[in-house]
Amino acid sequence: MTKIKVNQETVDYLQRLHYEIESREDIIQRIIEAHALDEDAAVISSVPFRKYQEELSELKAEYEFAKQEVTNQYIPDEVKKENVTWQLDFQTATLTIN
Repeated sequence: MTKIKVNQETVDYLQRLHYEIESREDIIQRIIEAHALDEDAAVISSVPFRKYQEELSELKAEYEFAKQEVTNQYIPDEVKKENVTWQLDFQTATLTIN
């Protein structure tokens, strides 16, 4: 296990994306739950539902790209060859590489 400090700007960016994804997922789940007893699935084709799904997809893509950038910037090349996993602690700005 290796620990590396990550610059605060990167941490803030990843944390913001993480929270925005969680928020969109929560909204979508609440919409589905609120319409669970509907006779049809009209809510799924509604403009608000589709908009939240679109935002969620875009945020997830951006988040995955940002995580890849962290891997490229902070994970040593010799470790990248292995099946490496990492976690970023938003509070301490510490990247733990397993």
